Amino acid sequence: MERNKKQRVIIWITAFVFVLTVTGLSVWIAAERKKNQSYGSTLEGRYQQAYYELITQTNDMEIKMAKLAVSQSSDTRRRLFYEIWKGCEVCGSCFSTLSAKDGSVNEAADFINKTGDYCFYLAVRADEEEVVDKALPTLETMRRILKKLGEELAEVQTAISDGWLFLDNLGGENDILSDAFNNLSGDSVEYPQLIYDGPFSDALKDKEALYLKGKAEISGEQAKSAINSLLQGYTVENVTDLGEWQTDLDTFNFSVKVKELASEITVQITRYGGVPLSLSSHREVTDPSLSGEECAELGRQYLEKIGFEGMEAVWISDVNSNVYVNYAPVKNGVIYYPDLIKLKMATDNGQILGMEANNYIYNHTEREFPDPVLTEAQAKEFVSPSLSPEGGRLTLIPKGEKELLCYEFTGNLEGEYYVYIDAVTGNEANILYVIETDNGQLIM
Repeated sequence: MERNKKQRVIIWITAFVFVLTVTGLSVWIAAERKKNQSYGSTLEGRYQQAYYELITQTNDMEIKMAKLAVSQSSDTRRRLFYEIWKGCEVCGSCFSTLSAKDGSVNEAADFINKTGDYCFYLAVRADEEEVVDKALPTLETMRRILKKLGEELAEVQTAISDGWLFLDNLGGENDILSDAFNNLSGDSVEYPQLIYDGPFSDALKDKEALYLKGKAEISGEQAKSAINSLLQGYTVENVTDLGEWQTDLDTFNFSVKVKELASEITVQITRYGGVPLSLSSHREVTDPSLSGEECAELGRQYLEKIGFEGMEAVWISDVNSNVYVNYAPVKNGVIYYPDLIKLKMATDNGQILGMEANNYIYNHTEREFPDPVLTEAQAKEFVSPSLSPEGGRLTLIPKGEKELLCYEFTGNLEGEYYVYIDAVTGNEANILYVIETDNGQLIM
């Protein structure tokens, strides 16, 4: 009898513990589900906000471009140029948030960035009627591309109304946003050729990321642990995991809240090798105190600390107290232009506000090329004397599917030119014309 009583007590206690365990587990599961649903809802909201802002700004800029074609007032043109430039800044933040399954988004984002740069340059020279009139055909090409972009983005809006979610489909088979950007890549759209951020800044040699070949795969946690070293000078308060984006470069993506900025910083780190691909943020600079050269040196030191060694500043552009610097690796006195890394820095304290290493990751590898046959002096003989050529640095430049070892000369004839002479044959490999602004400076 006593034994049966003990058994009943044990059974009751076991049942009670089981109920508590199941109840606790159910509560925990429900809490986790609620937390995940809240996180997903927040992240989906962020994607949709970026998308709707992008389509709004694109359509608005297309209208402003149309107005420029008929405006006869320099004041009106200046205002429109500045408004388009600001719109492009907003679009840049949207592109940082959205992803696509291949590199087509990069081409559209690059076009928007250069459109902003071009309009800023024209805003500065809005009083020069000849300059603006000469720019009108290029502006019309830009307007048509903006219209095309708006139309493609509008197709996505229909799917969103039918329940399509960014969170479920980005990078997947039903990634219609990627399809929209695909329609703006390759040969389907002829982008205008503009030189603002240095020679060969668009030199993606091919789709294979040569720098990542043979590098080990890392986990999302390992990528997350690298954020503090990338955001030097910032106090990290919170890191939101935006998930893995499978594009031409598989990346882990994070949105980082820091004490020093009102907006969050978007960070991308490659899945193979754990290489920093990009970071993007924005803030107003009200009290600039550093020169472009000082920022360039701080940027070089920063790149060295995060693993990019032997880099040299080859281009500086100061826009609205933000300094943009292109860096290229230098090896045995040769500048490797295809392997650029770009930094954006604040001129009040040298803070890193942006970094983009696409060209470096795609192109950087060990190379074999012939020694120069010509001396610098001999190569200079192949440059038009009307340019009064100067310089003569050895550079590796992209040329179609190949790369050429060239001497780089600069000259001026109603504008600045770069002339590239093949160091082996003496052939004129390329000529670039730079649109001069008060904000651009090449480091010679």
